[in-house]
Amino acid sequence: MTRFTTGFGFQSTAAEVIAGVDLTGRKAIVTGGAAGVGAETVRALAGAGAAVTMAVRRVDVAEPVAADLRRSAGNQAIDIKALDLSDLRSVKAFTDAWEGPLDILVNNAGIMAVPELDKTPQGFELQFGTNFLGHFALTISLHTVYRARFFGHKFDLSGVLHVDFLPGETRLARAA
Repeated sequence: MTRFTTGFGFQSTAAEVIAGVDLTGRKAIVTGGAAGVGAETVRALAGAGAAVTMAVRRVDVAEPVAADLRRSAGNQAIDIKALDLSDLRSVKAFTDAWEGPLDILVNNAGIMAVPELDKTPQGFELQFGTNFLGHFALTISLHTVYRARFFGHKFDLSGVLHVDFLPGETRLARAA
């Protein structure tokens, strides 16, 4: 197996990674796009010309963030749609309402360190149901709806801790 490497690392910004890429005419969804890595991903994609949908739990909280992102990216094609990944009914409603092609799906949203056992409306443990099952259902549902034109790119992001397993190697690396 040949290892693929780039000049990017933990300190690279989304703007540096996407520099020189033209996404005009492309549509993207970023889950958890109202904060942190998600907001910076929205800014970078929109700055490169993509129409970006911020898929978020709380639309009211995302509104001022989206206004700032539209200004800073110089792109008004940033919209907000409600999506609660912990509830598979919300995922279904989101995917049923999606219109048009989808070129980029960034699965970014997630929860961590839930202090007590909590469950999704469907009875799954909350962190597993949100971080894995919610994104899985979103990805599969959008694939089914747009079978003729599946995503050009799908990205799963995580924060804080990454574990890479390569043949004969185990490495832990803290993300910036």
